[in-house]
Amino acid sequence: MNKHLEAAQNAVPEIVDYERRKALVDAKLSELPSTGSPDDAARAVAADAVNTYLDTGKWPADAEERARAAYTDAVAADAIAGELVSLRSQFVSGHELKRIVLSHAPEILVHLDGQLQNVLEAVRKELGALGGVRTAEDAVNASRAALEAYRRVVALVPELSGIREAAWTMLARTVDITGPASPLAHAKRDGWGHVRGTAVPDAHVDDVAAGRFTLDHLVWLAQEPDSHVPTDASEFIEARQARRAALTDDGSTPREDNPYGDAPLIIDMTTVRSRNE
Repeated sequence: MNKHLEAAQNAVPEIVDYERRKALVDAKLSELPSTGSPDDAARAVAADAVNTYLDTGKWPADAEERARAAYTDAVAADAIAGELVSLRSQFVSGHELKRIVLSHAPEILVHLDGQLQNVLEAVRKELGALGGVRTAEDAVNASRAALEAYRRVVALVPELSGIREAAWTMLARTVDITGPASPLAHAKRDGWGHVRGTAVPDAHVDDVAAGRFTLDHLVWLAQEPDSHVPTDASEFIEARQARRAALTDDGSTPREDNPYGDAPLIIDMTTVRSRNE
């Protein structure tokens, strides 16, 4: 799992408790001795008693009691193992975890936003020394302070990438329609979901849409006061739709009859038939 998403999920007590319970079930199953069926357990005692009788001519006085105890112990062990196996199968299916994660999606996204803010704050501390350095070539020809700042900021680019990947994963779980033609995908490709209420600059759109993050983008993001991880996909989907539906003064933003871009049109045929009847 993406380490940033894992950390965000582990900040939710209900998810932590779920993982704790799962680990306890696995641990207990690994401790249980391998046992046969209750009938097999009783027969093993009976066979031992019969062999003793044949060898000595004396029937063991506690044979019936031991057979009964072996049978009862095996029934109990089988019931315990069965319950644990049933629980483990539920954990393996992951259905309950998915429900819990989805119910706590806003909290997880808030935690991811906290991770993002920590990264951006670290970048802001380097901006003075970094200056206009944006490439390795720039850094080599810059001062030692700029070179060191460059190295520290470059090391944060994968962190940004991981946080965004985690955020898109969570946001996709909160919407009803996903896929390349969905409103979420269109908003992502247009550069929304990074800065509150606006899209990233045109020069960054192709990279961020493909999940490629650069030092230049990270520096720009650190200087934007409204950089964030959104907690609600509808927030930036609606902003994107409103922007594309409006005509700018110079006509550079075309009006879209369908605010979902080229998303498929879904028609409720029940409604159509009722209108025609």
